[in-house]
Amino acid sequence: MGVTIHSLNAKLERESAVLTVQRFKGTHDFEKITEILLQIFCRYGIVQEKITCIVTDNGSNFVKAFKEYGVNFDVEEEKSEEDEVIVAENMEIFIPPSLLPCHQRCASHTLSLVATTDLEKVFNL
Repeated sequence: MGVTIHSLNAKLERESAVLTVQRFKGTHDFEKITEILLQIFCRYGIVQEKITCIVTDNGSNFVKAFKEYGVNFDVEEEKSEEDEVIVAENMEIFIPPSLLPCHQRCASHTLSLVATTDLEKVFNL
């Protein structure tokens, strides 16, 4: 999994850097994606409040990760002590809702899908 970070400096100039590139072992399901992202945030001391949004491709695993564990703008909730990540005795991680920040699907990937997959369906190619 590759993670880049983008920000504006004091002069409002864009700055970008590679935060991490790491091997993604096992199944690439939505729970594992959530777990790895949370580990990366923890490793680099990144708190959710400092993240504007995360941009990913349109893979169903990424979409589901943010649907299940992302910020829900439809419901106003206050965080409680129960909203923390809990590590059980068997070292499995319980991931409560609203741990991932806002999600945005990559515009370039979306346009690519429209130009390839969707056009093939229209013209029955």
